[in-house]
Amino acid sequence: MTTLSQDQIDQARALREQGQSYRKIAAQLGTTDSRIMKALKQPTAEKTLLIDQIRQQRLVRLKHQNSKLAVEVKRLHAATVDAEEMKRHVLACNSIVKLQLLSLPQRVGLELGLTPEQVASLKQSVQECCNELAYERERLPQTCPTCGEARKEHAK
Repeated sequence: MTTLSQDQIDQARALREQGQSYRKIAAQLGTTDSRIMKALKQPTAEKTLLIDQIRQQRLVRLKHQNSKLAVEVKRLHAATVDAEEMKRHVLACNSIVKLQLLSLPQRVGLELGLTPEQVASLKQSVQECCNELAYERERLPQTCPTCGEARKEHAK
């Protein structure tokens, strides 16, 4: 950047510390005052060393933060589940529940003393309910399931 030697720069720094102006220093060294200003603005070896130490510390800190983030990303990837796998699992569970519910009329029908027609009707009702739940269709019953009153009267 400058054509001054290191001895000239050291001499210029010493003169500047004594309070001399850039013009007087330039006149003594036989150069221009702008070159003296540029040379004196460049960091010294101690400042360069300090800047390098700061850079190294920043680099160490960034590497540490990067490793912490990498661990966090690995943890998050481990916590995620494949959507298709989850869907298959839910469908399998739903299938088991539906089969259990559909077998209910045959198991309970004999204990309750129901006729085969009543068991078939009960099985058909359970199957309709399962399909409504599976396809998210809701059909409101005519009577309130809690108190047994007609739906229109209960709404009032």
